[in-house]
This record gives sequence, C-alpha cells and structure tokens, in this order.
Amino acid sequence: MCRHAWFGPSTEIGQQKSEKNIVITSSKRTRKNVQSRARAAQLRSKIEEIKRKPEEEQTEDEIKTLKLFEGRREKKERSRERAVEKKVK
Repeated sequence: MCRHAWFGPSTEIGQQKSEKNIVITSSKRTRKNVQSRARAAQLRSKIEEIKRKPEEEQTEDEIKTLKLFEGRREKKERSRERAVEKKVK
C-alpha cells in the first residue's frame, strides 16, 4: 500500500471545491466589474453635463463633484507619470 493513499479522496474533494470557488469568484468579479464600469460611465456623463453648464448655473454639489473628479484625474496622471519615469530608469 502506498503511504500517500490517504491523500486521494480529500485531494479530489479539495480540487472540486477550489474549481467551484474559482467559478464563483470569477462570476462575482465579472459582476462587480460590470457594475463598476456602469458607475464610471454614469459619473462621466454626469461630469459632462456639469461641464456644459455655465459656472453661474452650477450648484454647490455639482461644483464639489467636479472638483473631486478633477482631483482624482490629476492624481492618476501624476501616478502614471511616475510609473513611466520609473520604467525609463
């Protein structure tokens, strides 16, 4: 008798569980990605509407949203620039 025989059934069960978890995880991840893309698209359209308005007509909330969006974009750009610099070195 092989001394590793006791690994057989538990390994098969473990593999089945891990395959099931991978399927569940990937479908959850896909669903989350889709929701995230939808939120991002909605935010982009909202920002475009705010930008089209004259500054006098923009509400405080819209101005706040626009500043937050611009700040995030600037942060992303700086991060991207640093990554490129790091890659070049």
